[in-house]
Amino acid sequence: MSSSSESSSDEDDVPLAALKQPKAKKATPTRSSRRSSTGSKSYKEDSEAEFEDESSDDDQPVASRKSPKKKTTAKKTKTKPKATKAKPTKAKADKPKKKTKTKAAASSSASTSKTYNTAAMALYDLSNKGKLISSLLSRWWYAMEWPDPKVTCAEACPPKCDMMDGFPGVFVVTTGSEIGKIIDLRDLQTCPNFKNMAKKSSEELVELLVKAIDEQQKELIEHDGEGTTVEKDLKALKKWALKLNCKTSDKEAEKVLKAHNLKIQ
Repeated sequence: MSSSSESSSDEDDVPLAALKQPKAKKATPTRSSRRSSTGSKSYKEDSEAEFEDESSDDDQPVASRKSPKKKTTAKKTKTKPKATKAKPTKAKADKPKKKTKTKAAASSSASTSKTYNTAAMALYDLSNKGKLISSLLSRWWYAMEWPDPKVTCAEACPPKCDMMDGFPGVFVVTTGSEIGKIIDLRDLQTCPNFKNMAKKSSEELVELLVKAIDEQQKELIEHDGEGTTVEKDLKALKKWALKLNCKTSDKEAEKVLKAHNLKIQ
């Protein structure tokens, strides 16, 4: 009895930590257990894997779980290409340069497409001399007197006629059966018409034209003052006439008449 009581008292004096059961030693896996563990997972491992998968999904942000947006291709808008100035390229040596048409060549090409029945129309349209003639005939009275004032038209007046006002040498029948008939006694060899002006050289025509322009400009300024449109046109015409090459102008007129088989008669 004494021994048993002593043993129980000794056990009562033992601390509580010492009364805990010793931890079981981990059993070393055998070859068969290793094969089974590698071959299939246990239920615990499977449940833990599922829990981990679910928790990983819960931890993801909501934005990442949204369905991916469909890629939209931006519509291509047609943009107009910017206008770029073309750089001048040097002409290659092997390519011949294009020859520019001269005025004479242009007039010859134009003459082939159009026919002229009179020398006046051909020169007016295709030559500088024709422009000189037409410009002078528009204002000849500023540069020359015709008919000659020395001729007494009163003495040359035919019977039953009266002289027309402003036209010395031109008469009108006033009595008899031919009333109204015009009788022209002016010297047609010197009158200011195309035929007589075309016989003159371009140099002489330029002198007469410049003289006519100067006289017309003086009279214009006296009546309308300076700076009018007509005065500007007169200055431009005078400038053109003074710069004209008279020899070239005469040759050009001859070529035009020859191309159309025309003569000044």
